[in-house]
Amino acid sequence: MTTIAGRYQLDPVHIGKGGMGEVWGATDTRLRRRVAVKFVRFGDEPELIRRFVRESQLTARMGHPGVPVLYDADRVTGGPFDGRLYLVMELVDGVNVDDLVAEHDPLPVGWAAAIAAQVSAVLSHAHAKSFVHRDLKPSNLMVDKDGAVKVLDFGLAVALDADERSRLTSTDQLLGTLAYMAPEQFRGKYSPSSDLYALGCVLYQMLSGQGPFQGPDHVSLMHAHIYEEAVPLRRLRADVPSDLENLVRRLLAKAPEARPASADEVFDALHPHTSGLQELPGAVRAGRSALRMYADVAGRTLSTYTAPARTWPRVGRRHLAGHGPPPAPAPRNAAAPAAADVLARRRGSAPPTHRAHDCAADRRVHTTP
Repeated sequence: MTTIAGRYQLDPVHIGKGGMGEVWGATDTRLRRRVAVKFVRFGDEPELIRRFVRESQLTARMGHPGVPVLYDADRVTGGPFDGRLYLVMELVDGVNVDDLVAEHDPLPVGWAAAIAAQVSAVLSHAHAKSFVHRDLKPSNLMVDKDGAVKVLDFGLAVALDADERSRLTSTDQLLGTLAYMAPEQFRGKYSPSSDLYALGCVLYQMLSGQGPFQGPDHVSLMHAHIYEEAVPLRRLRADVPSDLENLVRRLLAKAPEARPASADEVFDALHPHTSGLQELPGAVRAGRSALRMYADVAGRTLSTYTAPARTWPRVGRRHLAGHGPPPAPAPRNAAAPAAADVLARRRGSAPPTHRAHDCAADRRVHTTP
């Protein structure tokens, strides 16, 4: 077996491959834990390599339970991967949103809102640290068996701008990114609002089973993002609440200033729709009450701050509240408390801690190459 840096023993077969690199499951022989090793294709461009190292260092300090922990970043010396840049990170045991949408087509409204709310919490934390993801899409969002969401690839997104990504990816993979790009990104501009636009595209897809804009090539997709309006969600799915349809419409506004002012505002709009969550086959394990599942998810998306600032870079301060045990389930004959009551009881949760997920035999492990 191939071993990287004298400690990361790669599995026999990689678990993901794409235009920017490939991902391998591996064992950290020093700490005896499972990890993911991502090899990145940057070529020999010195500026990209310097940016990769700098942004990897920043990403490692993000400190948020909704972002996989980054353990290591370096360049391989010797062996079959000689010269390749690599990242070693938490191995997330879960299913990506692309697969979930394909399986459920579309997702239940409550789960679409719960996933998007958790992503909003991560974006708020990142934006407050001057990070903009710039490549938010369903394949970068993982849902684990407890319903918790992880947002992948922050380091790579901030290390590369759109033009650089387009030179490093194939046409099909570039289309996958273009499907979620804000209009201003095609002009080389970006801000936290660009991430909110991408989240709007993802939420639209979770609720309808399709992206807001379609096109056979990158030119038609770009034209759609810049000039066309998405079909209103309730025309495609009547059970989408009107206020949720309106939120998606605002997220997809062509002008950044017409979108919600912050990820916190998006979270607050989504939260009322996240109560009463049921089992999500293929992702969230069975045998848990709707109240307990809701408390687990809501507990990761609580605000611990007051009203956020509305200017870049400090546009929001929404944090996931932590991974303490959820409240005990209600007695069988008792009425389940309202969502607001569950949240109120959890506002004093402990600071967030990271959890590493090992690969279980009966789970699918995904990462994004």
